[in-house]
Amino acid sequence: MAKDGRLYGKFTLDFPDSPKILPLSDAAFRCLVEATLWSRQHMTDGLLARRYAVARWSLEVLQELCENDPENPSLVEVEKGYLIHDFDKHQDTKADIEARSRRNKIAGQKGGLAKRKQVASESLSENEAETETETHITTPNGVVRSRATKLPDSWTPTIEHQSRASETNLDLQLEVMKFRSHAHEKGRTAKNWNAAFTRWLINAAEFAARDRTAGMRPTYQERQAALWDREMEQARLRDERNLDAQQPADGDRPALPQGR
Repeated sequence: MAKDGRLYGKFTLDFPDSPKILPLSDAAFRCLVEATLWSRQHMTDGLLARRYAVARWSLEVLQELCENDPENPSLVEVEKGYLIHDFDKHQDTKADIEARSRRNKIAGQKGGLAKRKQVASESLSENEAETETETHITTPNGVVRSRATKLPDSWTPTIEHQSRASETNLDLQLEVMKFRSHAHEKGRTAKNWNAAFTRWLINAAEFAARDRTAGMRPTYQERQAALWDREMEQARLRDERNLDAQQPADGDRPALPQGR
């Protein structure tokens, strides 16, 4: 049976009964759980950007979590926003995930050299099936390459995307909706969807700026989609050429056993 590739947060079974959790309001309890899962998904190591946190959960709820224990409150207010107390003791950090990704990549290289076929990085424990771990393929000559995939349903924009959209006066939710729609409609694939959406936001900001100073032209959404199509097609063609160049010549292929 295939392993579940979704991300998970870790909570102890007695978490709701903790002396500092039990008295929380429903809104504060939900905030703490959602914030923990959100930080785990976006690999922020427990940091919640102030602007995002206040917009999503309200200042009153955040303040309740900052005051639910005199020594170790669930949230600590810091310069950049709010920090979940002891996040790194209970959840996987960005460093943990990147180290696991490197181990899986090395394991994929070894498997590819031995078997001469595509291999995928596999989890090292039942809690280590991570969608942020890149999928790799190993070419016949042992070169490991990232494999483009379709946009996962679980993909969401990062803090960097939120900041970029805010700085350039873009409607992030609208851009996400257009990005998803375009990717699904065109059957797009990418090796790094976060990077692809960063490029989408850059193009959107540039087109919006031009529209503010130019006359009647195709809308920036239309130009943005066309530009992204060209970039994705060029990337696909480059990958195909690189992969073809790495294929062994016919004379280098091992002979098949006779009699079968």
